[in-house]
Amino acid sequence: MSLRIGAALQEGFSRTFRRNGLVLVAVFVLFGLANAVVSQSFTAAQTALMADGFGQMPGGQPGGAPGVGELVPGVGSGDPTPLALPIPLPVAGLLALAFAFVAEGLRIVSIRVFASDETAVVPGELVRRNIGVAVLNGVVAGIIVTIAVVLGLIALILPGIFLAVSFFFIRQAIAVEDENFMGALSRSWELTKGNRFGLLGLAIIVWVINLIVGIPTAGFLFLNPLAGTLLSVVISGFTTVFGIAVATRAFEQVRRGQADPVDTSM
Repeated sequence: MSLRIGAALQEGFSRTFRRNGLVLVAVFVLFGLANAVVSQSFTAAQTALMADGFGQMPGGQPGGAPGVGELVPGVGSGDPTPLALPIPLPVAGLLALAFAFVAEGLRIVSIRVFASDETAVVPGELVRRNIGVAVLNGVVAGIIVTIAVVLGLIALILPGIFLAVSFFFIRQAIAVEDENFMGALSRSWELTKGNRFGLLGLAIIVWVINLIVGIPTAGFLFLNPLAGTLLSVVISGFTTVFGIAVATRAFEQVRRGQADPVDTSM
């Protein structure tokens, strides 16, 4: 079955800006803020630990090199971790690990919402249904796919791209069809067969859109780290939900056989 890229993009965009899509955006923004606090606290704790262990070099930079703020006053001189809290490094590390599981849960729930016909609310059933098992399977599947793709990229790049596309729907299979991680890998391989070129094109289009939308954050992060971080979190909330919505609508399109059969050699 061939994938209709335009339909997946259109449906994904539409669902992102429906009521429950915007609710998910808000949730991801709030989660992103909390995650930024934890990640920046972890970075700050690491930096402090290294400074205590090795001592600080003169000039504010390793090796005595002056920072950008010293060369051009007022530019790039802000704290790169403006949201950091004085959290001990082990605690920050544990929080970061916990947040990884929370993020997986949010992705699972979002997929279920966008796979359903509901556009107004986030039904409690979609949040509660086997969520613990689904999160664990999603984390394990994500680790397996990441390792496989990295090894594939090392092996002349193309095998990694092929594997990334072949396992495009693993989280959808876990979230919607309640597959375990092994079943999800097999199911994704089955669904992507015959659609891999289309899915690669879809992924590239979504990546380019997200890249363009995220361009303004680069300047803000350099000039004002706090404003840049906040803007990045808000934009990331929209782009994350949009990406999930597009992938899930593509999954539903293929799964329900909405497209015409084509040659499945790729």
